[in-house]
Amino acid sequence: LFVSPNPLFRKFCFRIVIAALKFAESGQRRHARRCYDVAFQIYSGRNWSIIEDQLLQGLLRISYSLGKGDEALSYVQQLLEHNSLPFYKQNSVLREFLYIHQNKEKTERQEQMPILPLPKIIHNSLKVHLHDYSSDDSDEWTVMEEAFRREESNPKAKAQGFDLWKSKEE
Repeated sequence: LFVSPNPLFRKFCFRIVIAALKFAESGQRRHARRCYDVAFQIYSGRNWSIIEDQLLQGLLRISYSLGKGDEALSYVQQLLEHNSLPFYKQNSVLREFLYIHQNKEKTERQEQMPILPLPKIIHNSLKVHLHDYSSDDSDEWTVMEEAFRREESNPKAKAQGFDLWKSKEE
């Protein structure tokens, strides 16, 4: 690794991540966890949130499959503290957290749920800026407004958080 004057450090880190993925695919979870752990130590603190989140997700799943629920829950907390995941991935992480906690509660009789770093919304400081687009004579706006009204009136969509851009035919 350190034979050349420039040690190709990034290439080494990338290869460690690939090794972790290959070990995980082949069922060698302990080796995969070690590789993920080394890669996370290297990449953490470099402000590369996407790779950090990917490594934390890998560590979370591998730790849980190895029976280390406490470590898996700590990785969930770290993932939520970063807060760089999109909504659907955060939703997935929360589901994994609840699943891990329920299984851990069954085996260890733990009554209290750990505290998660969820954001607080202060309604007094929340501002919404609206713009009047009624002067535009475009058909696009009227189609979007009609779709919005249809989605808003759907009770199932309200319960799940509706997606304005998803068509009804899908």
